Amino acid sequence: MSIASFSIKRPVFIVCLVILMLVTGVLSLYKLPVDQFPDVKIPILNVRVIYPGAGPEEMESLIAKPLEEQIRTIPGVKDIH
Repeated sequence: MSIASFSIKRPVFIVCLVILMLVTGVLSLYKLPVDQFPDVKIPILNVRVIYPGAGPEEMESLIAKPLEEQIRTIPGVKDIH
């Protein structure tokens, strides 16, 4: 017996089954815990170094390059900008 012939022979059963599925869906929708603003913590580290009187070349060679090389050795660091 196919689904089509069964639903033609027993339409009340099919209507009750559909209503049961709709009620179950609506009840499940209201009981699901949904958070509009979940607590998401994105791990970001900002490093700011101030070296008064130093030019851009000095900052790059004396501060930025060695600092970047040390930060690269930290496990889990993916990007350095």
